[in-house]
Amino acid sequence: MSFASSFAEQGFLLIPRLFDALFIDDLRHEAEQQFAGMKAAGLGKQYEVGDKRTQLAIALKGPFLEPRLWANPLLLQILRTLVAPDILLDSVAVVVARPGADEQHRHRDHPRLFPELPTGASIPTHAVTVMVPLIAFDAEVGTTMLSPGTHRGEALGEAVPAFVPPGGCYLMHYDLKHWGSANNSAVDRPLLTMTYARPWFTDSLNFRHNPRLNIAPDDARSLPQEHWPLFRRLHPTPFPQVRSHKLSREGAA
Repeated sequence: MSFASSFAEQGFLLIPRLFDALFIDDLRHEAEQQFAGMKAAGLGKQYEVGDKRTQLAIALKGPFLEPRLWANPLLLQILRTLVAPDILLDSVAVVVARPGADEQHRHRDHPRLFPELPTGASIPTHAVTVMVPLIAFDAEVGTTMLSPGTHRGEALGEAVPAFVPPGGCYLMHYDLKHWGSANNSAVDRPLLTMTYARPWFTDSLNFRHNPRLNIAPDDARSLPQEHWPLFRRLHPTPFPQVRSHKLSREGAA
């Protein structure tokens, strides 16, 4: 079965290795620094997304500004096959499940676009979230629990724990039911989430109070022009010109 067929059936895809493990360490270190500064300034309720869970609107700087993260060539090839050739980056965040965090309730990150469709009906994928563990996830630290087939409206079946080695990631259909398991360890569980979407869709529920893309205008303008189309969700645009995806795709990774 191809990865596209597996994703269409299951609603998720586990990729055991995509990023260099040392690069993941750099991302974790930067996230920890930003989270520490955020806690020192005082955490507002808008950052809490459940029991002992915080969603950090991670600033795209340092290692988070590097194209090998959000424009990884293999990742973009997979996403453009699963979603559409003209995808864009809708949001980037880090969710931290702190020690003692309870298991989450079963949920979708956004209501189904067409709930009136019969169970099992398949529609084109409108958005996919790429989840990158920033530490090793295990039974004690916990992970995301994925419920196969629920992106098509099917009932909850046996859940699949998303365990991948350091440097791996997992892709989740935006309609898939899932939940975070409990964190029974003594350490934070940081999870990087990057959502890629068709140009006409954006998550208007989970980013009402926090920026979808937290990037300084000068940093955005410093990005290679071939990657600007991924960031066309930014408004007002920080770029001196906006090239269409059709014109820039040949030069994109």
